[in-house]
Formats: sequence, structure tokens, C-alpha cells
Amino acid sequence: MQIDPLVDHPGLAPILARWHGDEWEDLRPHWGYQAALDELRSHTNRDAIPFTLVALDGDLVLGSVSLIVEDLPGWEHLTPWLASVFVAPDARGRGVGTAMVEYAAQFASRLGITRLHLFTGGQEDFYRRLGWTALAASRLRDHDVLVMIRELR
Repeated sequence: MQIDPLVDHPGLAPILARWHGDEWEDLRPHWGYQAALDELRSHTNRDAIPFTLVALDGDLVLGSVSLIVEDLPGWEHLTPWLASVFVAPDARGRGVGTAMVEYAAQFASRLGITRLHLFTGGQEDFYRRLGWTALAASRLRDHDVLVMIRELR
């Protein structure tokens, strides 16, 4: 498996946008395929946020993760955010998500970022295993979510 900046593989943005739109349409109904595609295509940075990473096994796309300025309405005072962690169903359980989150955290640390934030609506245990701690419960649309933080070295 390799993890690369999405900017190195711009042709993958449409498949990622489809996955993201399908996965999170109930949380963000305005963020369907086209909005996700536009956002991913704007992640052209190599050394700044916003930034998206893609995990690959040869030509096979395994997943993606992003670092963005803000992610949760009402929580704009916190920045930056780990967001859109997605692993293709066929690649789950193989450490892809862990590798992507760790790579993104290392990237953020190299930028001088000392704390990352995220919200999740069901993957709290996964993130706790990776060193994230709960900050506060919140709501997004009709869903309970947990805001989490991770201190970086």
C-alpha cells in the first residue's frame, strides 16, 4: 500500500467523490457527488491545508482522508480537522484507515500543527485506539456525533 497526495492522482477525485457523497449524504444532504468532487478538486496543496491523501494498492483505490480548516457547523472555533476518512468496503479490516490517519497526523505535525479535531458518528473506538480523546457530544442534523481531539508531537 502507498499513500499519496490526491493532487498526484487527480483522476481519482470522481470515485472518491462518489464514495463520500454516498457515505455521508444523510449527514450532509447538500454535500453530494458534485460538492464532494468540487471540494476534492480544490485540495491541490502539497504543504498546506486543505489536503487530501489517497491510499492505493497499485491502481486500486483503497481509501482517502482529508485535513481541512473546518468541518462541523457550530465548531468553527476549532481548527484544523481530520475529515472524510473513508476506506473502500473491500479494503476494510486491513489497516488502511489506521495508516491513512497516522500519515495525515504526521503531515499535520510537520506543518507545526499541535492538535487535530474530528467528529464521528460511530467510529469512536477506532479513533480512541489511535490516541484520540473525546471532547464533547454534538449533533449534526438528526445525528449524535462526538467531537474528538488528538494532541500531536
